[in-house]
Amino acid sequence: GPAGQLLQGFQFFETDTSRGFVRGTKWQVMPTGGPLGMVSRLEHGEGMQEQELWGGRFNARIKESIGHMVDIAIIPEDLPDEANTVTLHPLLRDADGLPAPKITYRTSENTHRMLDWNIARAFEAHDVAGAKKAWVVSRAHPPGHLLGTARMGDDPEASVVDAFGRSHDVPNLFVVDGSVFVTSSAVNPTSTICALARRTARHISAQARLQAVPA
Repeated sequence: GPAGQLLQGFQFFETDTSRGFVRGTKWQVMPTGGPLGMVSRLEHGEGMQEQELWGGRFNARIKESIGHMVDIAIIPEDLPDEANTVTLHPLLRDADGLPAPKITYRTSENTHRMLDWNIARAFEAHDVAGAKKAWVVSRAHPPGHLLGTARMGDDPEASVVDAFGRSHDVPNLFVVDGSVFVTSSAVNPTSTICALARRTARHISAQARLQAVPA
């Protein structure tokens, strides 16, 4: 990724129902950024107000922080939920007068429990490593990758596209992105998207002369 990952951990990747949820997370150690990126961290961790983010006190905090911090990012697997949808907006239109997409999403109780448990373990990890203090910088909602709105499958009643991303309902429409699979587990989906795109492209090329093109 653009920030890089110094370490990755899959200790809590598999399901352990004794934790109170199913599935798991990937941990990754990330760079904490430079002085500008440190401002939001000081606001959260030090409780510093905007007017305090200048002058001597800020300089002292920067000297204590830059090169002396570790950022643990926790990526949970957010399982499919029928309540999460992409529909046509009843009022909003684009420049061509077409209905805009409306995304409805809520974080499931299972994901909330998973995050709570892993955040507690992350505090323990900081403590064991000798950290003077630790805090949650952000708890992003919604997650960074929303998937599954054009699910692959053989049954048109239960999926949007076939195994090669071709729409069941629209001739010669292929979908090549993260929407064709319902979960990327607890990892970023980019590699899977690229692999499926390559597979679909090869299929289109091999079947080009057999594709029925509507008049």
